[in-house]
Amino acid sequence: MGTGLSQMPKIQSRPAGHWRAGAWIAALLLAVAAPSGATPVQQYGLLSVKGNRIVDKNGNPVALRGMSLYCWSTAGTQFYNANTVNWLVRDWKCNIIRIAILPGSYQGNPTGEINKVKTVVDACIANGIYAVVDWHSMDGAQNNVQSSKNFFTDLAKAYGTTPNIMYETWNEPMQESWATQIKPYHEAVIQAIRAVDPDNIIICGTRNWSQDMDEASKNPITISTNIAYTMHYYAATHKQALRDKATTALKNGIALMVTEYGTAEATGSGFLDAPESHKWWDFLDQNFISSCNWSVAALGETTAALKPGASAAGGWTAANLSPSGTLVRDEIRAKNPDPTGIALSAPSRRAALLAFRRAGAEWLWTGGGDNSVLFVDARGRLRVAPPGSGTDYRKERSYGNQ
Repeated sequence: MGTGLSQMPKIQSRPAGHWRAGAWIAALLLAVAAPSGATPVQQYGLLSVKGNRIVDKNGNPVALRGMSLYCWSTAGTQFYNANTVNWLVRDWKCNIIRIAILPGSYQGNPTGEINKVKTVVDACIANGIYAVVDWHSMDGAQNNVQSSKNFFTDLAKAYGTTPNIMYETWNEPMQESWATQIKPYHEAVIQAIRAVDPDNIIICGTRNWSQDMDEASKNPITISTNIAYTMHYYAATHKQALRDKATTALKNGIALMVTEYGTAEATGSGFLDAPESHKWWDFLDQNFISSCNWSVAALGETTAALKPGASAAGGWTAANLSPSGTLVRDEIRAKNPDPTGIALSAPSRRAALLAFRRAGAEWLWTGGGDNSVLFVDARGRLRVAPPGSGTDYRKERSYGNQ
C-alpha cells in the first residue's frame, strides 16, 4: 500500500458491488487526496542548513526527491516547460526539480537561457515545490567567475525573496584544487548571491566530479550560512566507498545534497543497477539527504527517464518510460508525501460528486478491508474501482495507489 494511503484514516466500507445511489443516503466520512492541501513549500517553508542536515522552517530534517532536467541537447531541453513540471509534480510526486544550464549556452545567449530557467522556476513556484538552479560546468568554471556571478545575481534578484529556490554554483569540478581554485570560486559567487539573497541555500560542487565531499568537509566554506555540498553518484559505478566518504563528510559536520544521481554507469549508459540504487536510496533516507535523478530526457541512454518520442508536454504512459524512469518514478511516488487529506461527508451520489470536485480531489479511498477506490474518470464521472479490477487509476486522473 502506498505511503500516503496507508496513513489515511480507514473506515468500514461496503463491498464494491454495493456502491449504488442508495448507498449515499447515509453520510459517509471518506479520506480525500486533494491538490488543494499543503504543497511541499507550504509544509516545509524556507529551508536552511543546521549542522549536517537541511531542515525545514521548524528545524526538522527534510529529504526532498525529484528529477534533474537534461541540458545537453533538445532530447532534454524540450522539457524545460510548465507542462513537464506539472506532470512531474502531479504524476511522479516530485517536490524538487533541478534546472541544469550550460555555461556556454548562457554566455552565447544570456537572455534566452535566463528565460529558460525562469519558465521552469515559475512552474515550480506555481506547484509549490523547490527548484535547484545548476551552473552545469565541468572543469574550468574558475576561469570565468564573472559569468557565473552575473547569472546567479540575475536569478537572485528575480527569486531571492521566495523560499522555493536554491543555487548550485558549480556542477562537477574535476581535478582542480579545492583549497586554491574550487573553494575561492564558490566564495566569489556566494558573495554575489548573498548581496541580493541572504538566506536561500547555496549548494557547492566538490572535486572529482562532486565526489570528494570528505575533502571539502575538512576545509569548509565559512563566509556564509546555509551552505550545502554536492555529491553525485551513478549506482553501477559508485558504491560503498563513496558512501563511506559521504559518511565522513557528515561526521565532519557539513550538509550534503545529491543534485544528480543515475541508476546506471557514470557514462549514463551501460548496466542499470537496481539493487545498488536501492542501497543508495536507503542511505539517503537514513541521512536525510535530498536527491534529483538524472535525467528528464528522451533518448537512448540508460539513465534517461524517457524513451525517444515521449511528449514534451508530459502525460507519459508506462510505455513512454525507460526501465530507469520506471524504477525512479516508483521510488519517488512511494516516498514523497501525498497531498494533505481532507474529510468529505456526502448524503447522496450527486452531493458527493459536487463535493469531490469542489475539493479539487484526484482520488478518494474508501479504506476498510477491500481497498476500493472512488475517482472521477476521464469523462468526469464518479466511479468506484473494486480491488483487483485492473483499473489503471493514473489513466483515469487518479494519482493514488493501493
